[in-house]
Amino acid sequence: MLTTLLDRDIFPWLDAGKDPTDHERDRASTIVADRLCGAVANPIIRNAQEQRQLELIGAWLDKRGYRKQSHPSGRP
Repeated sequence: MLTTLLDRDIFPWLDAGKDPTDHERDRASTIVADRLCGAVANPIIRNAQEQRQLELIGAWLDKRGYRKQSHPSGRP
């Protein structure tokens, strides 16, 4: 299953049926590490951006006289 999902451009030795060179192995591990970091970092960045947006919108509404109100409990 995994071999069908692998990106053959990253792991070219699989199609060639040979062991990877040191350069190919280093390149593949760097690409995989970069993708993993991106997958972990993106939610963190999105959450931080969302928090900044909510604060900015909240300040804008406060300046115009709007006040926060709690959502009634027991209501969807």
